[in-house]
Amino acid sequence: MGNSATWVCDGWNGKACSHFSGVQTVSMGEVYSWGASGLVSLFSFNITIVAQQQSGTTSSTVSWLSSVSVAGSGVCSYSIPHGDFVGGSVEVRDKLNAAIGFSPNGSLIEWNCSDSSSPYNVSWRTPAATASVVWSQDSGFESNLTQQHLTGTITVTNPSAENYAGLTYSVSAPSGFTPSASSLSFDVSAGSSASANVTASGSGLSASWGSGFVQSSANPTYAGGLAWTEKSLVVNNSAGTAFSNIIVNASSELRSGWNCSASSSISVPAIGYSNAGFVQCSKGGVITLAEGGWRTNTSLSNNLVLQHLWETASGTNADTVAYANVRASVSSPSGNLAAKSNEAVSWTDISVAAGGSWSKTATVDSDWLNESSSSSRIGSIEKTTLVVGNTTSALFDAVKSSVSFDDSFVSTALFLRVQYASGQDVTPSSNCPSQSSFTVSGDVWTACKLDSDGDGKTDGFEFIFPHFSTWTVEGGGSQGSSPENEPTRGRSNSSASPTPTPNPSATSSPPGNESGSLDGIDIRVPSEIAPGYQTVYVFDAGSPASGDVEIIGPDGKSVWRTLASDGAFGFFFDKEGEWTIKYGNHSKKINVAREREPLPSVAQLGSSNDSPVGGATGLAAAGGDPLWMALILLLVLAAVLSWYFLVYATLHVEKKFSGETVTLKVVNRNAELRELELTDVAPEEYGAREFSEPPELGETVLGTSLKWKRENLPKGGEWIVSYKLPGAKGKLKHASVVGRTAKGKEAKAASDEVSL
Repeated sequence: MGNSATWVCDGWNGKACSHFSGVQTVSMGEVYSWGASGLVSLFSFNITIVAQQQSGTTSSTVSWLSSVSVAGSGVCSYSIPHGDFVGGSVEVRDKLNAAIGFSPNGSLIEWNCSDSSSPYNVSWRTPAATASVVWSQDSGFESNLTQQHLTGTITVTNPSAENYAGLTYSVSAPSGFTPSASSLSFDVSAGSSASANVTASGSGLSASWGSGFVQSSANPTYAGGLAWTEKSLVVNNSAGTAFSNIIVNASSELRSGWNCSASSSISVPAIGYSNAGFVQCSKGGVITLAEGGWRTNTSLSNNLVLQHLWETASGTNADTVAYANVRASVSSPSGNLAAKSNEAVSWTDISVAAGGSWSKTATVDSDWLNESSSSSRIGSIEKTTLVVGNTTSALFDAVKSSVSFDDSFVSTALFLRVQYASGQDVTPSSNCPSQSSFTVSGDVWTACKLDSDGDGKTDGFEFIFPHFSTWTVEGGGSQGSSPENEPTRGRSNSSASPTPTPNPSATSSPPGNESGSLDGIDIRVPSEIAPGYQTVYVFDAGSPASGDVEIIGPDGKSVWRTLASDGAFGFFFDKEGEWTIKYGNHSKKINVAREREPLPSVAQLGSSNDSPVGGATGLAAAGGDPLWMALILLLVLAAVLSWYFLVYATLHVEKKFSGETVTLKVVNRNAELRELELTDVAPEEYGAREFSEPPELGETVLGTSLKWKRENLPKGGEWIVSYKLPGAKGKLKHASVVGRTAKGKEAKAASDEVSL
């Protein structure tokens, strides 16, 4: 640092200069004032002054030093050149670094000086520079949970009026990080700032995963659907700066056997990061849902307009995690007939422990039952027929209903009957609300007589269905003066239809049927028929009749049929004996018997209208002539062969039972047959099913009639049908088959009964 000085003697005593004063200027533009005084011998003395910055950091004041050399002794004075020097920081030390006392007077100091202690060092301090640093994430490098990268900007500010050079800044990175440089040096002009950058790497983040999985708070869990669990992630941040795009590898934290997802990166604020559901895992079938089946709520009143149903929904939890607020829902049975749409019952509050179970009860109210009602009046009988059905999967029981009729017409022979294999009478004797009880095939029916208009006469029946599939119920009575409540026993249901207007033009009767008539009513069916299916016609005054017909079997059991528009009904007469067909007050008896065609007797073959009384036969007339006897035997043989080929050999049917299967085999042993009908009867209690060919179904007093039809069967051809009859016991009725030859001749055959 160069300098120049001007010296002036202002104390000459004739021998020596007792006081000098001057001004020294250094190259940085700083001006130093100095002075010395004292008595000096005849030899001269010299004073040298140098002022320079000694030290400086960004964390302390800046030190300055001036060196004063003297020759001789006297009082030295020195003026501090920095007006912003720090008070109390001025020191004067001799050449032995011993502190010398001085007298301060503002920026001027004075002390006793001599060449023996010279040179003297005068020091002082000016204000410290200030430094600040801002750390942020270094986006030029990838950061993860174990290593992050920072960049820091350091700014040094000089508050002094002096220029500072070589100020040292010691770099300190956040905890866990190592800076790229330990210190930096700054030159800072008076009143200005200087900046520099530094980097650091390390980890200020510490991550901790949840100890296990718990129920997810972000996704709902459904019974019968997906169960959701989650695992937490907590990240502490000691770096004091925020991070973004921190790569997270959660592969080791996923749940085995579950469908899991987690973010691949996160942002961590300066205060840290916490996510209770960082890992989300789902799995089906964890919490199950099983429905117990809808059934009638019998604690409430149920009828054909409104039914109250309930069912239990339940399930189990196969997880080691407990769940709360689990959701579940069940839908009411389909086939809702009410105006409102199908209802659903939902829950959102199901709690189930780990490995535990849950249960809820659902209730719905609507109308699911189909029903149709019709009334008819035939002669003196009026009845109302109610047909109800359940096409849903729900179990309906204890459903109340009623049938009504005109009590101004019906006054006697009241009846209420329900459909089973044969008609079952459940006519009550008690007036509502008192109930009469009936047990039919294990079902308990309750019923009572109604008097809806309060006139003291029964005008209907109220009853309760014990359970539901499809039911036909008939209620009514007869016109007359007999006492009321006289039940007609042993009848079954039928599907009634309103009485149509007779067709006067339909006056022809089917050919070949015998007609039983009384007061214009003709029941047209042969008086002698073989077991099997038969079509019966009923005419009223030459026109097809309409309404219901009662068929009474040899055992006294009854079934009912509704006449078609042509006055006909079909029925399978499956039991030998006397049957009665009743229409209104008219009836006809027929005999059902298997055909037994006897072999022609010799007497019949040889009989003659000219034989004497007593019946002389051809054999007798032959008088034992061998030629005549041979001729007669040939005639007998011809008759037998004719019977075999025309009757026996034409058609054959065989019925077998094996395991649960009934097999019917028809064999045509002669010419081609047409319009074949194969008929069988299956006991109703065993439920015929799984037909190899779908039959036409009907009902008889002994069971379900099954009828198959086929257009033709060639000579030597076979026709085989089968069906399942599980659990069958006892004896199975014979099957029958009928067909016609090309010339219209009827061929029939029947199987033997099968004992099981």
